Amino acid sequence: MAIEAAESVEWHEDLMPLGIASDELAEQLFGLTSYCPSMACLEKGTLQPMVTDWNKIYDKSESSTSTASKWFENKCTMMEVGWVSYMPQESLALESVYPNNVTVLVDTLKQREQNTVWRNAKLGHRFELRDTNENGEGVIATYRVEHNSFFVIGDSRTFLPTPLSPENISNRVEQTLQTEWNRSRNIHRTFSKTGFLKFRLPNHIFASMQAFYHNNRHESNFYREEWHPDSVHINWWEAEASMVVMPWKLKQYWQRELLPFVEEIASVGGAAELEDTAIYGMRKYTKGSRLLMHVDREATHAASLIVNVYQQDVLEPWNLEILDYDDRLHRVQMEPGDAVYYESARCLHSRTTPFRGGTYVNLFTHYRPRGDPEWYQEYVGPELERVVNSTVISEETATDEFMAGGDALFEYWKRTGREDRKGEDEL
Repeated sequence: MAIEAAESVEWHEDLMPLGIASDELAEQLFGLTSYCPSMACLEKGTLQPMVTDWNKIYDKSESSTSTASKWFENKCTMMEVGWVSYMPQESLALESVYPNNVTVLVDTLKQREQNTVWRNAKLGHRFELRDTNENGEGVIATYRVEHNSFFVIGDSRTFLPTPLSPENISNRVEQTLQTEWNRSRNIHRTFSKTGFLKFRLPNHIFASMQAFYHNNRHESNFYREEWHPDSVHINWWEAEASMVVMPWKLKQYWQRELLPFVEEIASVGGAAELEDTAIYGMRKYTKGSRLLMHVDREATHAASLIVNVYQQDVLEPWNLEILDYDDRLHRVQMEPGDAVYYESARCLHSRTTPFRGGTYVNLFTHYRPRGDPEWYQEYVGPELERVVNSTVISEETATDEFMAGGDALFEYWKRTGREDRKGEDEL
């Protein structure tokens, strides 16, 4: 997806109110037994139990290079705001609103995902979207910066392609699963003992992710994910899968914070140093969603994480289904704040069983050995071969099923989506 990096808007009308923390809250925030004046930025939308985990504390040791006011301005008031348009108009004018309602054109918002626009702006700043076409409607939306935000204007469903017929969908699924099986056979290098591992995110990372989702949880923040008519990796034609795009700086922060955890797990296979390559989401799945068994892009997705950000009205655990190096099927249950390390270009993975619930939100982040885009062409060395041959099977997640080719994947897809399950997901 070709999205330009965010640009800055310098003006802000006002800031969010300041507050005074004292007594127990001050001690929790600043670690002080006797109160001494200091500052912290608390992210709007943070879960109350995590208030003391996700915040920015003013470090007085930095005062030689940064005054408190400059720290506050840089760390607490600058936000990222993004827009995507699915309006009938081919383009809209994005205008910055300055004092006395003076407006300045700052960008042109064209249709669809690939033309998403991002800006940096301070709390309180205002933007307008204007239809400047002949006989246009003038201002069609106004926005005030209150937090890191992503906005969708228009109805993305009007841009969805015509789906294939049920027979053609079945044929396409069968072909796709055979292709995905063959792709997984082309990866010779591995990094961990089983190819996957679940762990709990540190509170400060999860609190940050959860706050962004909470602040952007409304329908006006999501658009229907754009898929090619022939794509069957997600059953987009029968269950809504939508996206809220994450801000550039924020997602880069998450990737950097998670990198040491991925490196530690991947170090078993000699991947001592990794580099981030992609981060994707947040994707929201809804009732009936299915994700086809597949592997990811070879050059960029050597070691990856799935993070579950949010769940609502879940009637039955929607397990991650993943094959280990011996092609044994595992089912991994996730809760909000859980992350699963997985070697996504090697280990086939899916959520083939239809989702029985209301909402399930994930994000995905990917890494590879530093400076080595052809890592997947390397063959397993003797030391790692012994690790692979002594694959550790988790009794908690392992099933008795072994997959043996694309035909087995297709049979599994048919079985998990059988007609007699369709009445089970009434909410």
